[in-house]
Amino acid sequence: MRIVILNLDNRGWSTSFLTSDGHVYLSGRLRMEESSASEIKFPEPISQLSSGRDHLIALSNKGRVYTCILKSRGAQRVNFSVTVNDSDPGYLTLDKIGKVAEDIGWVKKVVGGWDRCAALISGIGIVVWRPTDNLGGPYTPSVGIINGTSYLDKPPKGIPAEAWAEAQKHESIGQVVDFVLGEGYLVFFTTIGKVFAVLGFDQAVPVELVHFSSPEGQPPVNRISGNFRRFAVLNKEGVVLVGDLDIVRNNVEGKAEGIKPIRGPDFTGYKIVDIAFGDYHGLALTDEGRILSWGTESQMCGCLGLGDRLPGMGQGRFTNLEVAGPKVVSFRPPGEGITFFSAQCNYY
Repeated sequence: MRIVILNLDNRGWSTSFLTSDGHVYLSGRLRMEESSASEIKFPEPISQLSSGRDHLIALSNKGRVYTCILKSRGAQRVNFSVTVNDSDPGYLTLDKIGKVAEDIGWVKKVVGGWDRCAALISGIGIVVWRPTDNLGGPYTPSVGIINGTSYLDKPPKGIPAEAWAEAQKHESIGQVVDFVLGEGYLVFFTTIGKVFAVLGFDQAVPVELVHFSSPEGQPPVNRISGNFRRFAVLNKEGVVLVGDLDIVRNNVEGKAEGIKPIRGPDFTGYKIVDIAFGDYHGLALTDEGRILSWGTESQMCGCLGLGDRLPGMGQGRFTNLEVAGPKVVSFRPPGEGITFFSAQCNYY
């Protein structure tokens, strides 16, 4: 049987796989439960998958959200409202929206963070909650809605006038395109090329990260990536701006220092189309399919993928390896060249 993997996500203590037919497999452990690689059963095909530190969150083809924190219990349906039942798509209906209109309430994206889950819901905004174990059954979480993230560029057909007027209050922020969820913070970018952040998930209004937003005359931000305490925004020209939790905190607190992108790896000569962060290392994908790695490899665990090509490696010593500048990862035995991967990405 041939299995085509659409998405691979590695966080915390596990690696998860989403296949082209909507099945989910996991290798490693969630919480303190460890087992061999196996499938996690979902009631229906899955279209999106994201890993938190020790949990999974998934979105089905029909718009339903599921989480999993114990492999033995399997997936649990997330009911955003007591009105949800097995016959509806699992949308969130809130008083401030009034009633469900066309495209209102549909989940567009799910993200697993350090200890929370988040979903981008059309017309509602970004909602955040803690995953829970309800003995394998569905649960209704207590969600926090990120203020200012409900704006839509175009009014959906049938939306009540009062609901549309409420959403329009956040026109200066713009419609959320994508977001990342880290340890106690959230960063997102919008259709007008601006980047915003929230700290602690309950601040009144998102704060713009001015030094990360697209400068006038430059291609807009079209991708964001992040994990734990670091994040990066990119544009289609391959410009990469790296930030961290301290930068978010300083911006939110209105400080004048420590608010600009940190000095990241030197990608001179490369056009970067995607970035992934571990706790203390990073990977970058170029438009030519090269994979670059940098950062700290703890006790030579292999996370940088550099084999024995660096001084001090291959000597049997279990020490930390520090790589400041990005190195090209090879997927062939030494002396046989470098394998390149197809760099396919969607530009917004």
